[in-house]
Amino acid sequence: MDKSLTGSPAAYRELGEVLPLTVDSTTLRVVEGLRVVHLRYLEHGVRSVESALLHQNLQALPQPDTCAGPDPWQVWINPTESLVLTSQSAVADSLLHALQPGRDILACALDQSAGCLVLELTGRHVDGVLTRLMEASANPQIDGQSTRVRFMDISATLIRIDPNRVFLAVDRPQGLYAVQWIAYVLDTV
Repeated sequence: MDKSLTGSPAAYRELGEVLPLTVDSTTLRVVEGLRVVHLRYLEHGVRSVESALLHQNLQALPQPDTCAGPDPWQVWINPTESLVLTSQSAVADSLLHALQPGRDILACALDQSAGCLVLELTGRHVDGVLTRLMEASANPQIDGQSTRVRFMDISATLIRIDPNRVFLAVDRPQGLYAVQWIAYVLDTV
């Protein structure tokens, strides 16, 4: 691989120059234009969240360790949190308006689009790459599964879209770190 990634402040601009990165039929890219809405709710706030989701013709909250999709993808995080990943700004804006912080003391939606980087890994080596970067048992194997994982030494959300396609959502400041590790492993498969 002749593309390099540095840790400089300009590195995030450089991501666009080195990604997408394809090695032996496996591609890493940033999912551009994806809105990330974080839904937080207490037990009695579920009704408010589900009402906002149903207003957008979305399913009720996802079940543990699952992801309902496609776009928008509804990703289970824990019993009181989920993510909605979407390229549809109208969906994100509607959820943010309906669940504006302070409107309902038991539920809210936060726009984390600017603070989250979603990477897409596709191809025949997806599982080989992931098993070198995280605990193998944490890797969801079935389409529509998702899980919080320890990706090297950072927290990430891993979403299995199909057998050869996953999304990896990380905090944006840790995005370059994740890309560097994936690029390193791709170069050694």
